[in-house]
Amino acid sequence: MSHIPSDWQSVQSILARHDAILLDPPHMVPTPDYPDGPILGNGDLGCVVGGPPENQTFYLSKNDFWTDGTGWQTNEPYSGYVVSPIVIGGVTVASTELIGASYHQDLALSSAILTSTFRKENAGLKMVSRVDANLNLLSLALKNTGNEPLKITLCLWAKKSDDPDAILPTEASCDGETAFVTRSTWDRGRWVSRAAILLDGLTAAEAPQVTDAAVKVEISLAPGGSRDLMAYCDGGMDAKEPVAQARQTLEKLHAQPAGLALQQHSKWWENFWMLAWLDLGGGTLERFWYGSQYLLACTNRAGKTAPGLFGPATSDHPRWNGDYHLNYNFEQPYQGLYSSNRQDFAHPYYQAILDFLPESLRRASEDLDPAQKGAYYPVGIGPAGIVVADDYMSQKSCSVFAAVNFLSHALHTLDPDFLSRTAAPLLYAVADFWTGFLKHEHGRWHIEGSAAHEHGDHFRNSTWDLALVKHFFKSLIKLIPLLSPDAQTASVWKDIADNLAEYPASEFDGYPVLVESEDCGRFSRTHSLYTAFWPGSGDFVIGGQSENRTLGFHTLRLLELWDQGNSFVWAYMAAVRTGYPHIMNRLEEHLADTRMRYWMKEGDPRNPDRYFGAGWCRGIRPNLTVWHTLGGLETAGGTAIINESLLQSHEGFLRLFPVWDLNRDAKFVNLRTEGAFLVQCAFTAGKIDQLMITSERGGKLAIWCSARSEDFHALEIASSKKQEPAWSDGPPAGGVVAIFQTRPNEIWEFVSANILLPT
Repeated sequence: MSHIPSDWQSVQSILARHDAILLDPPHMVPTPDYPDGPILGNGDLGCVVGGPPENQTFYLSKNDFWTDGTGWQTNEPYSGYVVSPIVIGGVTVASTELIGASYHQDLALSSAILTSTFRKENAGLKMVSRVDANLNLLSLALKNTGNEPLKITLCLWAKKSDDPDAILPTEASCDGETAFVTRSTWDRGRWVSRAAILLDGLTAAEAPQVTDAAVKVEISLAPGGSRDLMAYCDGGMDAKEPVAQARQTLEKLHAQPAGLALQQHSKWWENFWMLAWLDLGGGTLERFWYGSQYLLACTNRAGKTAPGLFGPATSDHPRWNGDYHLNYNFEQPYQGLYSSNRQDFAHPYYQAILDFLPESLRRASEDLDPAQKGAYYPVGIGPAGIVVADDYMSQKSCSVFAAVNFLSHALHTLDPDFLSRTAAPLLYAVADFWTGFLKHEHGRWHIEGSAAHEHGDHFRNSTWDLALVKHFFKSLIKLIPLLSPDAQTASVWKDIADNLAEYPASEFDGYPVLVESEDCGRFSRTHSLYTAFWPGSGDFVIGGQSENRTLGFHTLRLLELWDQGNSFVWAYMAAVRTGYPHIMNRLEEHLADTRMRYWMKEGDPRNPDRYFGAGWCRGIRPNLTVWHTLGGLETAGGTAIINESLLQSHEGFLRLFPVWDLNRDAKFVNLRTEGAFLVQCAFTAGKIDQLMITSERGGKLAIWCSARSEDFHALEIASSKKQEPAWSDGPPAGGVVAIFQTRPNEIWEFVSANILLPT
């Protein structure tokens, strides 16, 4: 068998294929949308770089720096701040001598270090910057690469409010070698956000210019001369003394051995990339996978606050207030983490949902008529249990959609601690709500009074609700051994999963199709139908009943929503789950389309940063983001598409390369499946020539095979003991399943010519 290299040098060489190279200044920094400049971050401190060569600006934000405003408005001029994440401030490196200089940014994925190079005749500047993986530190190393002295204006600034009716407090000061700025929000009784940025690396001889929100220092670099700067940020929601805290941290940094912070930063990123990786031979799909993993690592970290819709803030006026939209947008970024073996990066999501749980219980019991037990979530929440968009859009589904990621984590890890400490409170609350809300009629459970996704005129048995609720209860049943509910509760869960109302269906152009709800009656091209497939309940999967596969196929074919808006990931995930023909080729073309269009529309003239960078963009932008017409960080959840083209496990067994182009070689290491298996596999020259599986929790390991074969054999590496498989009939689509019994932490290696491919 061929060997899959698993050393860091091999992974670095793959990552180097996908470094973010920007040859033009970004269009959308600052922006209320998803920025297109280089992004740095550590899951708490976020940084976006914007501006031309002569005015490089590093916009700094923290995931927990939110205003406590009043009300919620979207895309309309307004006075006053609403509840939203906002910018703290930043650092600007300016030089008039670089006007018209060439522009080159190189963001190395393996180290998350940005190298900026600007050149014009005899003037040149090289900047090397990073947001430290372990500290809220922006490190800047400047070097004059020109032939003449380079005059630079360094500016440390706090964001000035755009609205004269909504001025937020700022402060600035400099003591010679260290400058600081602060910004804070009002005290309206719930919380005050306070943050400080300290800029270290100045000299006492440099006379600063200080205003109420900025410190400017003029420096000059001789040819070949350099200057190292550190900008440390502290604070957030309910922070008390961010300046003092930042000073203490900088003192500790100065006491460390030189280079230690950089060494620890590099090691963090090495460990991150080695959690799981793949080699698709380069190309767009591979670039999408690695770029998305990078962006999620920059914006999420266990123990920190979840990012808003668009990641690091560059504007005080993000669309939809940058909230946690619970009818797709907030859930989606995390849905590829589980199969990517990076499930711990979803903990900020869990915390946001759990922080709101007490309020959701109150809303169900006090705000609904009749009152309900369990969890009832609005569409838009924020951190620390706050509500941002206090609207339900007639949906009852936000809580059950919010539970999807908890279930994915549990099913992919079978971790009893995660279930008991993190997931169980929410799962039981959601189960309580739906067991009380569902109507039992003629042996079936029905959903009445809940609208399909943002479509408030269809309320009975919407495909959207049925798919989410069925997926929820079917997943609970799988987890019964770990959740240990009482017998009566388990019986109710099973009855709902087995006897939920049928999906509403009709005919369109002579073909069977799903429709939005029973009271809709006709087919419409709406993405609310995609929940039937993803996360889905297993009714329309590759190996499902032929009539369901036919219904699903024609629904997707006639929907034809591959290019629609910010939820394009949904469409492709639905297709991967159903085995839609040539879907990965279509996705590759989609992501490789780099045509962009930007257009600006003025908002409130008092808010100059509140333009609309709408237009559209299909492909991967130079900074590795996929914006896709108002889409934000949720597009990074598309890693799930790539993973499930290579390996699926939701049918109860492992299915290898179910929709992969079998003319292309592929390798992956440590993709995670339901049942807590880590899989390493190589597909070369039309066959699988390596398959190694680690069983973390033990139990049944089932693998779909194209046909029963005498050539199939397995070697149990841990004990060097062979185990012949038990065989079971496969799904209706054909094939058989080989079943093995594993013990915790066993490593299995398989050799076969027939474990492989879809027929």
